Amino acid sequence: MSHIWVGWAGAIAFAFFCSSLAQAASSNPSLPTSPESLSVAVSAVIERSLSTYPILSQRRAEKEAAGQEAASAWWGRFPSLSAIGRREEKTEITDRTVRLSLPLWASGGIQARINETRARAEAAEAEVLSSQQAVIVQAGELFFDLLRLEHAVLVAAENLQEHQRLVDLIERRVKSEYSPAADLVIARSRLQLAVSEEIQVIRQRDTTLSTLQQFLGEPLHAVIGPHRPTWITQALEQRIESDTQRRETEEWVTRARTFSPELLQSRKREVAAAAEVTAVRARALPRLSLVYEHNWRSEGQLNEDEGLTFMLVQIDTGAGLSAVDSVRAAQSRRVAAQESISLLERQLAAQTRNLLLDTESFRSEIVPARIASQATADTMASTLRQYQIGRKGWLDVLNAQREKTQALFSLADVVFRYEKSRLRLGAITGDIRPDRLGDIRGQ
Repeated sequence: MSHIWVGWAGAIAFAFFCSSLAQAASSNPSLPTSPESLSVAVSAVIERSLSTYPILSQRRAEKEAAGQEAASAWWGRFPSLSAIGRREEKTEITDRTVRLSLPLWASGGIQARINETRARAEAAEAEVLSSQQAVIVQAGELFFDLLRLEHAVLVAAENLQEHQRLVDLIERRVKSEYSPAADLVIARSRLQLAVSEEIQVIRQRDTTLSTLQQFLGEPLHAVIGPHRPTWITQALEQRIESDTQRRETEEWVTRARTFSPELLQSRKREVAAAAEVTAVRARALPRLSLVYEHNWRSEGQLNEDEGLTFMLVQIDTGAGLSAVDSVRAAQSRRVAAQESISLLERQLAAQTRNLLLDTESFRSEIVPARIASQATADTMASTLRQYQIGRKGWLDVLNAQREKTQALFSLADVVFRYEKSRLRLGAITGDIRPDRLGDIRGQ
């Protein structure tokens, strides 16, 4: 009778354990899919990155330098003052000359120089915006990767816990001689794989967090608090989805070309190259100036003090045919700038079309991925129940747990790839930019 009682007690305990394990298998770690479920928007991370990332300070300094060069070129219209002094000790002759020169005509060289420096200053300003857009995309993608990996850490931890429960279960069954020892070997092997998987995702999460904090210049929790935020608010999501349905592909391409700071930068460089051609050509042409020159000369007891006003014509053709070669070099740089504009327009169009396709493709994969995730969780629960009554094998249980975990990983991958693609699409078309980060918060 004691053996019968022990057998019934073991069977009841096993039934209760399988029931609890089935309930745990059917429950997924909640993947935050609604922006309302999280407290802070991704814009907080982007705003901080825009204010602290060193490359932006470098670009702003370059912009300031280009602006100063443009201001310096503008002063080329005004008179210039020069002074020369000379003294000979043997003859005791001293010459002092002051010259005031006003350019009257420079064959267009002064205006060309002004146009060139202004265009370069505008190109430097466009480069600042281009760098800002790059930081927006990089910081946003790092943030989405961090959310994906933090979710993966939760999934890996639950997977490890489930495998530990399965090992405990099969150990009792092997001790009671209900299951072969080979099942315990397989369960422990899967447990070690789960441990290794958790270590890997934690390392990836920590690496991504470290990289993101380099953008921020401080710990992440100091920017967004102790709770992890969502990727983009619901307002931006609805607006982009409606725009995707309303706009034609070519309209998206037009928006990208209109906003693109890289394309604007190339166009300004082409303007600067055109102005450089004029400036280089003007160097070999006559230049006319109005000059006033005052000379003080002393030789022994004799002193001369006289002033002279005259028109000065200057021509500097350079050595040999160097002026012609300089003009040709400037023209080649202009042609190269024009070709870069054409190439960039094509690349921008292709990139925009690919982002549209990626965004729609990832968005269409989210619902099937959620269905697959729920289906694998239900399959795991069903497999445990069938294993309890002997209709499924132990390897079926382990495989079902593995499929459930992989489905959760795949779901997070699809969701965050969609969010990253949507962020890149918003950045390339100007819907998301430094002065419109409020759109990310849904404001």
